[in-house]
Amino acid sequence: MQNELLTLGQLAKILDEEEHRLIHLCERGVIIPAEDAQGRGTVRRFDANNLFCFAVALEIQRWGGQVTVLRPVIALLVQVIRLASKRQTGWSVCRFFADHEVCRLTYFKPNVVVFRTENQFRTLALNEDGMPQPDTEQVEWPAGHASCVTIDLQAIASDLLTKMT
Repeated sequence: MQNELLTLGQLAKILDEEEHRLIHLCERGVIIPAEDAQGRGTVRRFDANNLFCFAVALEIQRWGGQVTVLRPVIALLVQVIRLASKRQTGWSVCRFFADHEVCRLTYFKPNVVVFRTENQFRTLALNEDGMPQPDTEQVEWPAGHASCVTIDLQAIASDLLTKMT
């Protein structure tokens, strides 16, 4: 599955979601397909990284997150996935997140993201494009933010691994 490209219909079946919800996330620029449709009669194709990002985005939506919230969070998650995949051969996005005992992402509206694993805790301030601002990494819980959502990346990854086997 890791190298296999999937159609929107296949993703919808794995995620148990309506295709139109997935299409909406693509059309709003939250998820960028591994291969975008190139015209009439062609289809978008998605990889395992896209599948994981869809699952995270849908979970944030279940908690009331809007597209304006999803874009920066998923963009940052994609950066984390790219960095991690460069460090390991035979890398699997779901295995990477599932293998952490604790792996959570907390988004504080409008511009702070906290990544937490069992041995790391990082707070990043985001710019207006949703990218980390230079020299803003902290190792403490952000103060002065009342609204947040925490997503358990380990649970999402474990669930996807179960569905794909």
